[in-house]
Amino acid sequence: SPLDRMPVSATLLNTGARLDCEVVPMPRSIRQLRRPCLHVRNIPADELANESVVVRLDFPPGLNRIACDPMKRAAARSKRTF
Repeated sequence: SPLDRMPVSATLLNTGARLDCEVVPMPRSIRQLRRPCLHVRNIPADELANESVVVRLDFPPGLNRIACDPMKRAAARSKRTF
């Protein structure tokens, strides 16, 4: 499932450069609904053509896998009592 949370920062570990991020809807396809996902922008692909791109995403404290996974979020909501 796509990552749909905004990180505090994104760092290109190859160079130490900070990268821009945004959460935007994915392009629509016949089989999928438009869902938001994290988009990391301005990765210098030409300069890193012969390297693996390594990006570090830092999230706020307390953000866990349940918060990032829509299926786990739905399961957690269904277990709540009112």
